[in-house]
Amino acid sequence: MRCFSEEGETTSWSKVDCELVKTQILRLNFNAHKGELSRVNKSLIIKKLLPVLSDKYVLQIESYFDSKLNDTINVNTSLDRGIQVGNFLVEQGANPKYFTTSGFGNIRPLKVCYETDKENCNPLVLSKNTRIEYRVINTIRPREGEWTYDPETGIYCLKKKDILSGK
Repeated sequence: MRCFSEEGETTSWSKVDCELVKTQILRLNFNAHKGELSRVNKSLIIKKLLPVLSDKYVLQIESYFDSKLNDTINVNTSLDRGIQVGNFLVEQGANPKYFTTSGFGNIRPLKVCYETDKENCNPLVLSKNTRIEYRVINTIRPREGEWTYDPETGIYCLKKKDILSGK
């Protein structure tokens, strides 16, 4: 993997554990009614994600949610869960410059429901498709801009600077 210095200069090639750049699944069990992270979920996040972030790798975190409900609900639920993971990482001291979170609903299923009617889909198929995935996408080079917390949405947002005006 080609690395970058803190100043953004290209450095020599370096070895990175192949497991870090492959997509990995983090199986979190969200409470369907509360929609919050359990103690077990928090422990998994601390065990799996924080060590990678402490090494200054940039992580891509993607959330998927598959249900018998409509696509809008699936996307919104996955976005919410991705935000929860990101906010917990920040609460644990992780710098939001070093990870991205996204929610994709039920696209890219790991297992396809072959019934034509989603109502008859096996719940185990839906459960397998509901997941958090992560992988290293860069080393050391954080995304540029100013990070601010938006209390309205409850997430940290990257405010990019306008190159021409410098604001």
